[in-house]
Amino acid sequence: MDDSDSDEVPEDEGTSTFNFESFLVAWVGNTRRAGYLRRVLLQPELQNALAQRDLVVREAGHEINSTDVATNIRKELKSLQETPSFSEFKPLDQQKNNPTLVADLCNTSWIGEHLHDAWPRLKTSAPSTVKLLSQVLQSQWIADKEIPGIRADDNFKSQIYLVVSLLLGGVARNKASYLRDLLGLYLLANGTARRMIETLNHLGIVSLYWTLNRMLNGMATTVVRAIKKVAHDPNGVIIYDNFNFKNRIQELAGGK
Repeated sequence: MDDSDSDEVPEDEGTSTFNFESFLVAWVGNTRRAGYLRRVLLQPELQNALAQRDLVVREAGHEINSTDVATNIRKELKSLQETPSFSEFKPLDQQKNNPTLVADLCNTSWIGEHLHDAWPRLKTSAPSTVKLLSQVLQSQWIADKEIPGIRADDNFKSQIYLVVSLLLGGVARNKASYLRDLLGLYLLANGTARRMIETLNHLGIVSLYWTLNRMLNGMATTVVRAIKKVAHDPNGVIIYDNFNFKNRIQELAGGK
């Protein structure tokens, strides 16, 4: 049978178009076949696949309410906790066991990879949450009739990532703190005042000041120990410049 909508079959009173729609209508006319179709449509795998295309199939008498939507969003947030872009921020796990180069200790490319993967992961693992936030963030000038048809909006990917991170701060405060820890460490390492960090923490944007400070000190201590191992490696070579060299050794300019 051809999938084209233009196929026609002759009947006693002229011709009529025979396509998938007319086939499906005829199929569910039989009680036994309708029951088979019901069982297939209610399978979780098919339900999830349809949800990614903004399609929902429910049994008659099952009304959609706010509780169903909230439960679905909570399930999506729970699944995000297992992904690198939303889980706990663990920088030490990204280091090699036996680094031989200082560059191995200072590699931060994995951070960019996780941030870049956040939006595709959101659209895949949390389609309902992304669609809801995409609709909420639309301009007030968008017509109400156009709102239900809006799907994941790439223009709001940064805002949605932040909002989801804030929601995860309530759902799993200690297990889903990737973005909050990362932003907090960035601010702390760049000399941001403690009062500012505490204010942002009250808004849920960054983690606690003492948590960030403890994490930063732990990272520094671990790197210092690893650098000493690299320095004692017989194959290692230490290279430095003497651009600030002065007349006397004790007057060499130093810094952090």
